[in-house]
Amino acid sequence: MKVLSVVGSRGSGKTYLVNGLIAGLIARGYSVGTIKEYFASQPDFFCDLHDLQSHKEMGSQTLAARNFFSTNIFYPQNMGMEELLGFFRNDFVILEGVRDMKIPMILTAHDLEEFDRWKNCRVFAASGIFANGAGPDEKIMGEDEMIPLIDSQKQITLLLDLVTEKVNDWDGPGIELYTADGKLDLSNDVWRKCLLQFALSGLDLPQDGVLVKKNE
Repeated sequence: MKVLSVVGSRGSGKTYLVNGLIAGLIARGYSVGTIKEYFASQPDFFCDLHDLQSHKEMGSQTLAARNFFSTNIFYPQNMGMEELLGFFRNDFVILEGVRDMKIPMILTAHDLEEFDRWKNCRVFAASGIFANGAGPDEKIMGEDEMIPLIDSQKQITLLLDLVTEKVNDWDGPGIELYTADGKLDLSNDVWRKCLLQFALSGLDLPQDGVLVKKNE
């Protein structure tokens, strides 16, 4: 499963870009799921899920939304993103508005100043409103190197090619579990649902002889 995030300020073009990625990846034969991050100040935010509805209309097969209080599967808490991703079994999962994970990102912005303020080393492409009218080979200075500046309205194919090239399989939240026989396979559902949750919560694992290593 490959995981990327589209980030940017409100109204910068995130949802438009996400919808283009959904439709384009499905057209290429991939299954797609989406997670929408909401920064709502009230627990009841389900009356305004128009962005998530647009994801569904574009063909996203698995959907989730999260704000500070709950998720759309009605957990009475803010579910950890790693735990939430455990419910997805898609080729790609596109996170919208999620900035606190070490995964590849596309950054949308209104202008260059905003882009420079938000960019980080995980951003591999720039898009959104300020990229409208960008040429096919246009680049912009990212955190450490020049990255493509892509008009998501006219160059969605170019963006899709970049996504399939740059986004690798997500291997979990940087936690490795070992026994005397070696490293455990965290892609196994049983280990993920049992051992991984203990590791993420910081509790001692109930199984004897299991070593937990958290990668930085």
